[in-house]
Amino acid sequence: MTGRELAETLKVSRAIVSKWTKEGLPCSYIGKVREARRGSRPRYDMDEVKAWLRSRSNGGGRGIAEDAALTVSRGVTFNQAVKEVMA
Repeated sequence: MTGRELAETLKVSRAIVSKWTKEGLPCSYIGKVREARRGSRPRYDMDEVKAWLRSRSNGGGRGIAEDAALTVSRGVTFNQAVKEVMA
């Protein structure tokens, strides 16, 4: 799935997905640019994304709770969106 699709699924901004990618969110790159930078085209696997989010919420990094203040959209809090996706 693309970054835009992932952002829509998690109900977060595209900027948050980009930030997470730079922080280690697992992805594969297609096209000529194969690293996190301008012009890259990352693709995400939902199972890997879920595992990464779980590891962050279990003390393996900054934690998803700290991103919650940055990611309220469509009347759903970030934590609610993650719980929906993880269910």
